[in-house]
Amino acid sequence: MERFSQLESKTKFLILGAGVIFLLIIVAVVWGVVVRSSDSEPLVLTSTVRDQVNQITQRCSEASNPDECIKNEINSNARLQKNASGCVTLDGEEKDSCIWLVAYENKDEELCREVEDVGKRTDCLDIVFSHQAKNSGDASLCNKVENEQKKNTCKNDIRGPVTSNDCVERYNDADFCSMVSLREEAVEKKDPSICLGAANEDLAAQCYDFAQVDDPDFDGLETVYELEAGSDPRIADTDADGLNDNEEVNEYGTDPTNEDTDGDSFSDGSEVNNGYNPNGEGTL
Repeated sequence: MERFSQLESKTKFLILGAGVIFLLIIVAVVWGVVVRSSDSEPLVLTSTVRDQVNQITQRCSEASNPDECIKNEINSNARLQKNASGCVTLDGEEKDSCIWLVAYENKDEELCREVEDVGKRTDCLDIVFSHQAKNSGDASLCNKVENEQKKNTCKNDIRGPVTSNDCVERYNDADFCSMVSLREEAVEKKDPSICLGAANEDLAAQCYDFAQVDDPDFDGLETVYELEAGSDPRIADTDADGLNDNEEVNEYGTDPTNEDTDGDSFSDGSEVNNGYNPNGEGTL
């Protein structure tokens, strides 16, 4: 009788334990579905945004080109509110451009992933990852950047220009690091012909260009002009707005030390990338 009682107690305990485990599994599954649903649909057209889009559609109905009017106003609205939910009412490339712009302004990694075009999505993520790396001062985060040129720029902006002392650690490329040593020697001795000792013509050209021109951050703007503009000759994009200092000074006439030259709350780089004038109203 006593054995039967012990067996019954054990059976009840096992049933109770199995019930608790089953309940935990159900909770986990439901939670996973909710989280995945939340992650997969970050862009929700709220009633407020839907009303705004309806108002835009109404206003543009009498325009000479209603579709163009609607697209421009939705983009403008998304930029001003820094909210991409209205972008879902656009299609294809127009939708991507709208989402890209808001993602860029907010440096929003998850929003970048909503861009369908692979090239634009990668570009958006590269910008966000570079921003994260520079903000944290952690150059290892630059490795998340896919574009090699942007990755190197990211690392250089944090660590400064590569030198013979840290080249192997940063690039692990014997020929390139040999060129860096030659470059330093050529600059010190003011003798560009030393660059001819590089492993190939491309590396020799890189060395020669550096030895001939004082441009340590390789942005195309010599140190003397960087100092004149107030930019940092060691950082290719001093104000981190997506345009390097040379582009700002010589191509767009923007301020390389101010990420938003015209003060409209949108960085110079995002305006240029989306065809807007970074120096004021209108398009490029």
